[in-house]
Amino acid sequence: MKETFDTGKPTAKDKLVSYPTGQNIWVDIKTYPIFNEAGKVVNVIEYTRDITQRKKAEAERDILVDRLQYLSHTDDLTGLLNRRALIDKLEDEIRRTQRYKADLSILICDIDYFKEINDTYGHDTGDMVLRAISNLFKRLLRSIDVIGRYGGDEFLAILPETSMEGAKEIAERIRSAVEDLKLQGEGKDSIKTTLSLGVAEFNADKENINDLIKRADNALYIAKGKGRNRVYIIGN
Repeated sequence: MKETFDTGKPTAKDKLVSYPTGQNIWVDIKTYPIFNEAGKVVNVIEYTRDITQRKKAEAERDILVDRLQYLSHTDDLTGLLNRRALIDKLEDEIRRTQRYKADLSILICDIDYFKEINDTYGHDTGDMVLRAISNLFKRLLRSIDVIGRYGGDEFLAILPETSMEGAKEIAERIRSAVEDLKLQGEGKDSIKTTLSLGVAEFNADKENINDLIKRADNALYIAKGKGRNRVYIIGN
């Protein structure tokens, strides 16, 4: 009210009011000046309105918007990038690689016999396995690397500034760590997990993103065909 007295202008603001009972309500407060014939403010009218429900709805809307933004680029189960965001990142990295003539490799992997894990122990256990392997990726990969869930039980890692030999070492380290994972299903049964991994190095002179992914995917297919739990590389 003082502001309206001082300026002669209406005001409007939202205020959180707390009561001794512990109840909190939001109110919309509006003030209007009353002038005398000389144009001087002689009184102020104040209107208050309970807007608690509106504020609650706005807060719920903001939470929903944040959630949708999160899901637009993040896989909800694993917390990794989703496929769309992963492809966007790879396209960015390819452009950077072409510009600076740097090395770039990718690896694609999936969990061996994952369907059998789901069928034997249930989807909750399958989800636990996906999360455990995702967390392992986060621990083992470098800060410059990018990892995402490519689909189902398949993951794709972008390895900037990494030659084929460097990518092979990273892939082998991941394969070994997954093989050593100690996971338990329902009934305390031990779950054996292994990965098959395909690795490819980007050839900036003659291929695009689709060619690169296809080579890594073909390498993964060969790794699985050779008995799984192994790394396979397809050269340029």
